[in-house]
Amino acid sequence: MPLALDAESVQAQWQSQFAELQDPRGRQGVEHPFLSIVMIAILAVIGGATGWEDIETYAESHEAWLSTLFSLPNGVPHADTYRRLFERMAPDALERCFLGWVKQIVEGSGAQVIPIDGKTIKGSYDRNHKQSALHVVSAWASEHRLLLGQVKVASKSNEITAIPALLKLLDISGCIITLDAMGTQKEIAREIIGHGADYVLCLKANHPTLWAEVTAWFEQAEAANFAGLEHSYDARVESGHHRR
Repeated sequence: MPLALDAESVQAQWQSQFAELQDPRGRQGVEHPFLSIVMIAILAVIGGATGWEDIETYAESHEAWLSTLFSLPNGVPHADTYRRLFERMAPDALERCFLGWVKQIVEGSGAQVIPIDGKTIKGSYDRNHKQSALHVVSAWASEHRLLLGQVKVASKSNEITAIPALLKLLDISGCIITLDAMGTQKEIAREIIGHGADYVLCLKANHPTLWAEVTAWFEQAEAANFAGLEHSYDARVESGHHRR
Protein backbone atom coordinates (compact mmCIF):
# COMPACT_ATOMS: atom_id res chain seq x y z
CA MET A 1 0.00 0.00 0.00
CA PRO A 2 1.23 3.53 -0.66
CA LEU A 3 2.59 5.64 2.17
CA ALA A 4 0.21 8.18 3.63
CA LEU A 5 1.30 11.61 4.81
CA ASP A 6 -0.80 11.94 7.98
CA ALA A 7 1.22 11.78 11.19
CA GLU A 8 -0.27 8.58 12.59
CA SER A 9 0.21 6.64 9.35
CA VAL A 10 3.77 7.89 8.85
CA GLN A 11 4.79 6.95 12.39
CA ALA A 12 3.10 3.54 12.20
CA GLN A 13 4.74 2.70 8.87
CA TRP A 14 8.19 3.76 10.02
CA GLN A 15 7.79 1.93 13.34
CA SER A 16 6.95 -1.20 11.36
CA GLN A 17 9.73 -0.92 8.78
CA PHE A 18 12.45 0.11 11.25
CA ALA A 19 11.45 -2.19 14.11
CA GLU A 20 14.72 -4.15 14.07
CA LEU A 21 16.87 -1.03 14.27
CA GLN A 22 18.25 -0.72 17.81
CA ASP A 23 18.89 2.58 19.57
CA PRO A 24 22.60 2.46 20.52
CA ARG A 25 22.26 5.24 23.10
CA GLY A 26 21.95 4.75 26.83
CA ARG A 27 18.91 5.94 28.75
CA GLN A 28 20.66 8.90 30.36
CA GLY A 29 20.55 12.32 28.73
CA VAL A 30 18.42 11.39 25.72
CA GLU A 31 16.83 14.56 24.34
CA HIS A 32 15.45 13.40 20.99
CA PRO A 33 13.41 10.29 20.09
CA PHE A 34 15.51 7.72 18.24
CA LEU A 35 13.17 7.22 15.30
CA SER A 36 12.71 10.96 14.81
CA ILE A 37 16.47 11.41 14.37
CA VAL A 38 16.68 8.54 11.88
CA MET A 39 13.67 9.70 9.89
CA ILE A 40 14.80 13.31 9.66
CA ALA A 41 18.29 12.28 8.54
CA ILE A 42 16.94 10.02 5.80
CA LEU A 43 14.52 12.67 4.54
CA ALA A 44 17.33 15.23 4.56
CA VAL A 45 19.60 13.00 2.47
CA ILE A 46 16.74 12.36 0.03
CA GLY A 47 16.39 16.13 -0.12
CA GLY A 48 20.05 16.57 -1.08
CA ALA A 49 21.93 16.76 2.24
CA THR A 50 25.49 15.45 2.03
CA GLY A 51 26.79 16.03 5.57
CA TRP A 52 25.74 16.38 9.20
CA GLU A 53 25.51 20.18 9.01
CA ASP A 54 23.35 19.86 5.89
CA ILE A 55 20.98 17.57 7.79
CA GLU A 56 20.75 20.10 10.63
CA THR A 57 20.04 22.91 8.16
CA TYR A 58 17.35 20.82 6.45
CA ALA A 59 15.70 20.04 9.79
CA GLU A 60 15.75 23.67 10.90
CA SER A 61 14.25 24.94 7.65
CA HIS A 62 11.53 22.26 7.69
CA GLU A 63 10.91 22.12 11.44
CA ALA A 64 7.29 23.24 11.24
CA TRP A 65 6.43 20.46 8.78
CA LEU A 66 8.57 17.81 10.49
CA SER A 67 6.90 18.53 13.82
CA THR A 68 3.56 17.48 12.33
CA LEU A 69 4.98 14.06 11.47
CA PHE A 70 7.49 13.24 14.21
CA SER A 71 7.88 13.77 17.94
CA LEU A 72 10.23 16.73 18.51
CA PRO A 73 9.93 17.56 22.24
CA ASN A 74 13.18 19.56 22.23
CA GLY A 75 13.11 20.88 18.70
CA VAL A 76 15.29 19.48 15.93
CA PRO A 77 18.64 17.83 16.76
CA HIS A 78 22.03 19.43 16.17
CA ALA A 79 24.54 18.09 13.64
CA ASP A 80 26.62 16.30 16.29
CA THR A 81 23.55 14.39 17.46
CA TYR A 82 23.08 12.84 14.03
CA ARG A 83 26.79 12.10 13.71
CA ARG A 84 27.11 10.38 17.10
CA LEU A 85 24.00 8.28 16.56
CA PHE A 86 24.82 7.07 13.05
CA GLU A 87 28.44 6.34 13.94
CA ARG A 88 27.21 3.89 16.59
CA MET A 89 24.32 2.41 14.62
CA ALA A 90 24.51 -1.01 12.92
CA PRO A 91 24.82 -0.14 9.18
CA ASP A 92 23.54 -3.51 7.93
CA ALA A 93 20.34 -3.22 9.97
CA LEU A 94 19.83 0.35 8.77
CA GLU A 95 20.24 -0.77 5.16
CA ARG A 96 17.70 -3.61 5.57
CA CYS A 97 15.16 -1.32 7.18
CA PHE A 98 15.62 1.38 4.57
CA LEU A 99 15.27 -1.08 1.68
CA GLY A 100 12.12 -2.47 3.28
CA TRP A 101 10.66 1.02 3.46
CA VAL A 102 11.58 1.77 -0.17
CA LYS A 103 10.11 -1.58 -1.23
CA GLN A 104 6.83 -0.61 0.43
CA ILE A 105 6.78 2.64 -1.53
CA VAL A 106 7.61 0.92 -4.81
CA GLU A 107 4.95 -1.74 -4.36
CA GLY A 108 2.41 1.00 -3.82
CA SER A 109 3.58 2.99 -6.83
CA GLY A 110 3.71 0.09 -9.31
CA ALA A 111 7.30 0.62 -10.49
CA GLN A 112 8.06 -1.61 -13.49
CA VAL A 113 11.30 -0.47 -15.16
CA ILE A 114 14.44 -0.70 -13.02
CA PRO A 115 17.70 0.60 -14.53
CA ILE A 116 20.89 -0.72 -12.96
CA ASP A 117 23.94 1.46 -13.43
CA GLY A 118 27.43 1.93 -12.05
CA LYS A 119 28.82 5.31 -11.04
CA THR A 120 32.00 6.62 -9.51
CA ILE A 121 31.14 8.98 -6.64
CA LYS A 122 32.60 12.42 -7.26
CA GLY A 123 34.91 13.62 -4.51
CA SER A 124 35.18 10.19 -2.84
CA TYR A 125 38.91 9.82 -3.54
CA ASP A 126 40.92 10.15 -0.32
CA ARG A 127 44.39 11.33 -1.32
CA ASN A 128 45.75 11.37 2.24
CA HIS A 129 44.89 7.71 2.85
CA LYS A 130 45.55 6.67 -0.76
CA GLN A 131 41.99 5.41 -1.03
CA SER A 132 40.61 5.14 -4.55
CA ALA A 133 37.32 6.75 -5.50
CA LEU A 134 34.19 4.89 -4.43
CA HIS A 135 32.34 3.08 -7.22
CA VAL A 136 28.76 1.93 -6.64
CA VAL A 137 26.23 -0.09 -8.59
CA SER A 138 22.69 1.19 -8.06
CA ALA A 139 19.16 0.09 -8.94
CA TRP A 140 16.54 2.77 -9.55
CA ALA A 141 12.78 2.99 -9.90
CA SER A 142 13.26 5.50 -12.70
CA GLU A 143 9.70 6.75 -13.10
CA HIS A 144 9.50 7.53 -9.38
CA ARG A 145 13.13 8.68 -8.94
CA LEU A 146 13.73 6.24 -6.10
CA LEU A 147 16.97 4.47 -5.25
CA LEU A 148 16.01 0.84 -4.57
CA GLY A 149 19.40 -0.59 -3.65
CA GLN A 150 23.12 -0.02 -3.91
CA VAL A 151 26.29 -2.12 -3.72
CA LYS A 152 29.79 -0.65 -3.55
CA VAL A 153 32.59 -2.16 -5.64
CA ALA A 154 36.34 -1.65 -5.86
CA SER A 155 36.23 -0.49 -9.48
CA LYS A 156 34.04 -0.43 -12.58
CA SER A 157 35.47 -3.79 -13.64
CA ASN A 158 33.81 -5.39 -10.60
CA GLU A 159 30.29 -4.43 -11.71
CA ILE A 160 29.77 -7.87 -13.28
CA THR A 161 30.00 -9.57 -9.89
CA ALA A 162 28.16 -6.80 -8.03
CA ILE A 163 25.04 -6.86 -10.20
CA PRO A 164 23.88 -10.37 -9.14
CA ALA A 165 24.49 -9.40 -5.49
CA LEU A 166 22.33 -6.31 -5.97
CA LEU A 167 19.56 -8.30 -7.65
CA LYS A 168 19.39 -10.60 -4.62
CA LEU A 169 18.54 -7.59 -2.44
CA LEU A 170 15.48 -6.66 -4.50
CA ASP A 171 12.07 -8.07 -5.31
CA ILE A 172 12.11 -7.61 -9.10
CA SER A 173 9.39 -10.08 -10.04
CA GLY A 174 7.36 -8.72 -12.95
CA CYS A 175 9.80 -5.85 -13.58
CA ILE A 176 12.00 -5.00 -16.56
CA ILE A 177 15.70 -4.64 -15.71
CA THR A 178 17.84 -2.46 -17.97
CA LEU A 179 21.64 -2.64 -18.04
CA ASP A 180 24.46 -1.10 -20.04
CA ALA A 181 26.93 -3.17 -22.03
CA MET A 182 28.99 -4.05 -18.95
CA GLY A 183 26.04 -6.05 -17.61
CA THR A 184 25.35 -7.93 -20.82
CA GLN A 185 26.38 -11.33 -19.48
CA LYS A 186 24.73 -14.76 -19.68
CA GLU A 187 24.86 -15.31 -15.93
CA ILE A 188 23.27 -11.93 -15.22
CA ALA A 189 20.49 -12.64 -17.74
CA ARG A 190 19.84 -16.00 -16.05
CA GLU A 191 19.77 -14.31 -12.64
CA ILE A 192 17.17 -11.79 -13.83
CA ILE A 193 14.97 -14.48 -15.36
CA GLY A 194 15.35 -16.57 -12.21
CA HIS A 195 13.85 -13.70 -10.21
CA GLY A 196 10.80 -13.60 -12.49
CA ALA A 197 11.82 -10.45 -14.33
CA ASP A 198 12.60 -9.51 -17.93
CA TYR A 199 15.59 -7.58 -19.22
CA VAL A 200 16.76 -5.09 -21.81
CA LEU A 201 20.52 -5.33 -22.31
CA CYS A 202 22.81 -3.05 -24.27
CA LEU A 203 24.99 -4.74 -26.89
CA LYS A 204 28.29 -3.15 -27.91
CA ALA A 205 31.54 -4.26 -29.47
CA ASN A 206 32.84 -5.57 -26.14
CA HIS A 207 31.05 -8.78 -27.21
CA PRO A 208 32.65 -8.96 -30.69
CA THR A 209 31.15 -12.25 -31.93
CA LEU A 210 27.58 -11.50 -30.87
CA TRP A 211 27.96 -7.88 -32.03
CA ALA A 212 29.03 -9.04 -35.51
CA GLU A 213 26.19 -11.57 -35.76
CA VAL A 214 23.50 -9.10 -34.70
CA THR A 215 24.92 -6.34 -36.92
CA ALA A 216 24.95 -8.66 -39.94
CA TRP A 217 21.37 -9.79 -39.25
CA PHE A 218 20.05 -6.24 -39.09
CA GLU A 219 21.97 -5.16 -42.18
CA GLN A 220 20.41 -7.99 -44.19
CA ALA A 221 16.96 -7.39 -42.73
CA GLU A 222 17.06 -3.66 -43.44
CA ALA A 223 18.29 -4.26 -46.99
CA ALA A 224 15.22 -6.44 -47.56
CA ASN A 225 12.97 -3.99 -45.70
CA PHE A 226 12.31 -6.80 -43.18
CA ALA A 227 10.42 -8.75 -45.85
CA GLY A 228 9.19 -12.09 -44.52
CA LEU A 229 10.30 -11.28 -40.99
CA GLU A 230 7.69 -10.86 -38.29
CA HIS A 231 8.68 -7.76 -36.37
CA SER A 232 7.44 -4.78 -34.41
CA TYR A 233 9.04 -1.75 -32.86
CA ASP A 234 8.36 0.94 -30.31
CA ALA A 235 10.03 4.34 -30.09
CA ARG A 236 10.04 7.03 -27.43
CA VAL A 237 12.01 10.27 -27.68
CA GLU A 238 12.93 12.06 -24.46
CA SER A 239 14.90 15.18 -23.67
CA GLY A 240 17.16 15.75 -20.68
CA HIS A 241 20.59 17.06 -19.72
CA HIS A 242 20.62 19.06 -22.99
CA ARG A 243 20.35 15.82 -24.96
CA ARG A 244 17.61 14.24 -26.99
